[in-house]
Amino acid sequence: MEQKAVGDAHPAGLHMKKKKETFIRIDYLPYKHAEKAYSDGYFIEAIQVIHGCIERQLRELIFAQGTHRPHENFDLATDFMFEVPFNIAVKILFIQKAISKKLRDRLVDFNKARNGIIHKIYFDNSSGSWQGFPKSQYDRAYKDGLELITILEDMVHAPNLT
Repeated sequence: MEQKAVGDAHPAGLHMKKKKETFIRIDYLPYKHAEKAYSDGYFIEAIQVIHGCIERQLRELIFAQGTHRPHENFDLATDFMFEVPFNIAVKILFIQKAISKKLRDRLVDFNKARNGIIHKIYFDNSSGSWQGFPKSQYDRAYKDGLELITILEDMVHAPNLT
């Protein structure tokens, strides 16, 4: 019986070519990407991009709050920053008095609206009774999200603004 070399066990053998990695990214400002997705009818993508952008801005504001006391382990602190969820980031910034109650409420309301949209998309419509998420409610969340991006972007560049 003929013995097979280790590489012969797989049809491609040891001579498999390594595939070049591809990368996914947004090549322009996130709100512009969201606007294009919305105009092209990709509503879920649009609201997700807006949510992600706001979440990133909230994290940047948290990080900016500590710039007067640089962390001795900057890389670890930066890694932790990316693990802070939306609602926790809002709470931290409110506790630190970095955002007003009015802005906190707007952020919480946007997040609730976005969660409602995303989670209702998965409703089982086998009975045919669910028509979908009302576009007027979606549009309100979308518009609020774009406004919040603008407000937070100004704050990121001037962290003392509340």
